[in-house]
Amino acid sequence: MDGDQFRQVFWNLFVNATEAMNGEGTITVGAVATGDAPDARGPQPAVITVTDTGSGMDDEELRMLFEPFRSTKPGGTGLGVAMVYRIIETHGGRIRVSSEKGRGTMFTIALPGE
Repeated sequence: MDGDQFRQVFWNLFVNATEAMNGEGTITVGAVATGDAPDARGPQPAVITVTDTGSGMDDEELRMLFEPFRSTKPGGTGLGVAMVYRIIETHGGRIRVSSEKGRGTMFTIALPGE
């Protein structure tokens, strides 16, 4: 993956998480290189998670999360997470989001192995 695009993915996720936490909370980044598993056969994905303890989203917000120009924040452009989705998909990866209103959000990104 292009380094600038990789940075853009994390920049957008970190900015959104920070704004969702209103100055308080925790952002946790996790990574698993599944290809390192001794029983792995063929290219395996790297899995990266970005989790925050922010305000979270309800089901309707989650359904529209990746749509361009749809923002859950006042004054938001609605482009950050849509751009994250596009970059990950363009590179053959997948992104999944789980969230609970009032509890936070977790983005799980699977990037293809070589």
